[in-house]
Amino acid sequence: MKITTDKALHKSGDQFAALLANAIIRNQLRSSAWLNRKFNAFSTRGKKCFVFLVGLLAVAFLTATSLFSFYQLPRLSQNFSSANIGRPSALPESGNAKLLTDSLTKNN
Repeated sequence: MKITTDKALHKSGDQFAALLANAIIRNQLRSSAWLNRKFNAFSTRGKKCFVFLVGLLAVAFLTATSLFSFYQLPRLSQNFSSANIGRPSALPESGNAKLLTDSLTKNN
C-alpha cells in the first residue's frame, strides 16, 4: 500500500471532511429546530399524551420482539455431526504420516 505525502491532497481531503461535517451539523440543527417547533405547538396535555403514546409503542415493540420470534432458525438434520476441533479428522493412510487436525493451532 502506497501512502502519499502530497500536502495538497491532504489539505483537500481535510476541506472536504470539514464541509461534510458542517453539512451534517447544519442538517441536525435544522431538523431538531423543526421537531422542537412541532412539539412545542402541542398543549401541555397534548405533550403528555404524545410522550405516553411513544412510550407505549416502545414497550409494545420491545414486548413483541422478545416474545415472538420473527425469524426461525433452520433445524439441523439428524445426520449432523459436530466438529472435533483439535482431534484428527481422519486416520492417516500410512502409519508414518502426521495426524491432520481441524484445529487452527496445529503443530507442524
